[in-house]
Amino acid sequence: MCFLVAVYTITSIVFLLQVNQYTQDIYDFPYLVSSQARIMKSRLYDFRSLTPVLFSSKDLNSAQLESALKTQETLQRQSITIIEDRYRGSPEELQELKDALKNIGQRRRELVELTREDPTVENVIKRYNQIVEPAFIHFDDILDRIASNADQRGSDINDKSDRNIYGFVIGTIIMGILLLWFIYTGSKDLNRAYVKGLKRDKLLKLLYANVDDVFIIFNEKKEPEYVSDNSLRILGFDPDAITNNKEELLNRFYDEDRNWLRNILNDRTIIKTATRNIELKGSSQNFQLSVYPVR
Repeated sequence: MCFLVAVYTITSIVFLLQVNQYTQDIYDFPYLVSSQARIMKSRLYDFRSLTPVLFSSKDLNSAQLESALKTQETLQRQSITIIEDRYRGSPEELQELKDALKNIGQRRRELVELTREDPTVENVIKRYNQIVEPAFIHFDDILDRIASNADQRGSDINDKSDRNIYGFVIGTIIMGILLLWFIYTGSKDLNRAYVKGLKRDKLLKLLYANVDDVFIIFNEKKEPEYVSDNSLRILGFDPDAITNNKEELLNRFYDEDRNWLRNILNDRTIIKTATRNIELKGSSQNFQLSVYPVR
């Protein structure tokens, strides 16, 4: 069960990191690309609506018009740089976008030259529709395509994240069922062991009630962990007192007998029963002490 819990914990951590990465990917790639494409479209449409007015204005000279064009083109190139770094689509589309920006710049400058000869608004609009508008439409179509591809990639990442979430939920349900099953079977095993222990204790109590042998079981720490109930009747001390205080038994031994028992308990090489006749403090009776090694 500990292994399953460890696996589930590691899986949960990996899943949360993946979800965080999916969220970051959506922002770093599709979202930024799509937002920059829409910003470029907004600039494109804003300048489109102002172009006839700017180009036919008698208050602006050629240098000022060129400055306005360069300012807008610089902003567009900055957006293209961001898109180029984040876009995960076709490289040909990026090159087409750069070429379209260059082409619309050339068409606008061509319109500027023609406007010098005839700056009337009507003719500017007419020439704009003939010269610049086709380049504008082409540029706009490319931006739509790039934004659409970025949105689709964001949707794909989101779908993948949803599938992972569904898988994690199903895995969590399965893990919960397994844990409940382990707890149930484990509790049954503990219950069987408890019942078995009760039966053993009952049999031992029946045995000890009719014999004059006291049984004491020492654990690996050389501490008494079990004392038969007849110790009070035969030795004169309570079994609980011995298990609660390991020195309680040894304090009833004389030094020589105490040292012998400690040496026997510490000697892991003993394979046969060790026996010694002893006398307890405060008692005139002699007892036979036998130590049975259990492997």
